[in-house]
Amino acid sequence: MNAAQNVVPIFQMNENLAAEAGISEFVVNGGAYNCTILKAKFIKAKSTGSDGLEISVITDSELKANYLNIYFRKNNGESIKSGEAMLSGIMYLTGIPALTSTQQNGEFFALELEGQNLGLFLQKSFYKKTGGGEGANFDIAMPFQTGSLLTPEEAMQGKAAETIKKMIADYRDK
Repeated sequence: MNAAQNVVPIFQMNENLAAEAGISEFVVNGGAYNCTILKAKFIKAKSTGSDGLEISVITDSELKANYLNIYFRKNNGESIKSGEAMLSGIMYLTGIPALTSTQQNGEFFALELEGQNLGLFLQKSFYKKTGGGEGANFDIAMPFQTGSLLTPEEAMQGKAAETIKKMIADYRDK
């Protein structure tokens, strides 16, 4: 008897998925995306203790983007203006005046943001990994209204949508 006949397969080919080989389910390029917020979790930076919000989204193309972090307060309670501005801009575009913290399984979430639709311009950045090699991450460069492409400032001031169009035209990874 052939020894190979006694071997139990560890993995079976899925012919339906074979055609999708090499296609990522995650955002791999920076740029403008229409998104739905899946999760908005309150976090604390390990190195600084700053308070932040970690957002996970899915795009209209069903691509996921996780670990989109916005830090809004230092560990001493002092405001981080850029983070407060970004979070306030997202809240303005989604019509949410305040966030609350809801505990689930030992973690804290801003449930008001979950399920909200908005545009996010994501900036892809490269970094050196501690063990060697290179990694990439994404940051929210600008929130915007889906469809109109208006940024919070443009929407508030009744301006034309120019910022996102310019960012798309001028985009490059960092």
